[in-house]
Amino acid sequence: PLLRYATRMRWRLTIILIGAAAMIPIILWVTWRMAFPASSTRQIPQVMMGTLKEGVEPSVAVVADHLQVPWQIAFLQGGDMLVTERSGTLRRIGKHPWTAMIDGVAAIGDGGLLGLVLHPRFADNGLLYLYYTVRRGDHLINRVVRFRLVNDALHDPEVIIGAIPGGVDHN
Repeated sequence: PLLRYATRMRWRLTIILIGAAAMIPIILWVTWRMAFPASSTRQIPQVMMGTLKEGVEPSVAVVADHLQVPWQIAFLQGGDMLVTERSGTLRRIGKHPWTAMIDGVAAIGDGGLLGLVLHPRFADNGLLYLYYTVRRGDHLINRVVRFRLVNDALHDPEVIIGAIPGGVDHN
């Protein structure tokens, strides 16, 4: 009788475990559908706080083409934008387009003209910071250089950080 009881309990336990294992995908699916209802996948997400209103479809427009590996974008007051290209070109795109070549940029592997940050008071002082790769002898290094943008030209380069180790990957 004890052996028969143990065998019966083992079968019951096996059936319970199989049933529980079969329920896990159902529970996960129900939980997922409750957290992300089907209707929410069709709604436009709010990209930046307050920029998209519910039910308003965003539009897409090409503002520039034929860029050479664009890397960073900074938006200016008035809607223009500055775009870095890994080859060493800084472009202003918009109502007042222009192009500036950054001297010494080494566009090797993942290196080149990569980062761009506007000074918090850029509208007042015209300062911007560029992060790019240069050659120093047989080595690649990265640097952060501050420029002043005056009359659509970069002036007064000042190296802020000059010897960040570089390489052909992940600068």
